[in-house]
Amino acid sequence: TLHEAEWVDNSAFPMLRRRMYSTLYNPNLLSAFLLIIMSAAASMMICTRHRWHHVMYLAFFAILTLCLILTYSRGAWLSVCALIFFFGLFWDKRVWLLFLAGPLILAFYHGGVADRLMSIFSHSEADTSVSMRMDMWEAAIAMFVDHPVLGIGWGAFKHVYPVYNELIQEAGIVIFHAHNMYLNILAETGMAGLGFGLWFFFGNAWYAIRYVRSHAAHTFSRSLAMTLAAAVLSLGISGMSDYDLFSTQISLTFWLMSALFANMYGEECEKNDKNSLRNNSQ
Repeated sequence: TLHEAEWVDNSAFPMLRRRMYSTLYNPNLLSAFLLIIMSAAASMMICTRHRWHHVMYLAFFAILTLCLILTYSRGAWLSVCALIFFFGLFWDKRVWLLFLAGPLILAFYHGGVADRLMSIFSHSEADTSVSMRMDMWEAAIAMFVDHPVLGIGWGAFKHVYPVYNELIQEAGIVIFHAHNMYLNILAETGMAGLGFGLWFFFGNAWYAIRYVRSHAAHTFSRSLAMTLAAAVLSLGISGMSDYDLFSTQISLTFWLMSALFANMYGEECEKNDKNSLRNNSQ
């Protein structure tokens, strides 16, 4: 489309012509959504008892992986590696053999994927996205230093950032977040907000992993727990270079997963309490 050029840095990546973003405005948001759905697809494939469902979910996961590659989101690619490690750890270590497919994926589109991925570990002046992120991170840290307890205010980064970056102020560009989930929450809500935010975010994964370890049966509830834990892991890693939960669509998808798991977990705890009271009364 006409807007594809907004997400392509031809000076740094000459081979890169377009990045897919579907209806989510930019490729990084699409990649975050895909990570959540890939977590669900892999979890459902593991927990289903029907062979054809295995095939269906595997094919769906492969299509989602191709879509994720086409976003050219570097943080999301690293998150996929974390997903492979997670499912190998909590399901079957043979999943780690997927890492052997790395060279084939890196050769995708005349090596364009490899060039994009390796740029994470090298700094180039032509790569404007990296230099802009570093400026945002420095500004976010400065905001925290000026307002360490309660921060600058939730959602106020786009209003305050021009004060810390004169070039952005002169250009009239709106930067909505710090492109780092941890620094953005720290700048906007201070130490108090960061503590409660991370407590809730990673607390979901803590309870989900506990549920997975204590329930070996392949049920939908276990699949839901694995999905939530994997989603937290992947978003936590991609959050180091972006803040995808800033998007209403992505955050509501994550909140939906959290609510479904919390409801299921609460019902099971209530059922266990009733069974315990019944056994004690007998």
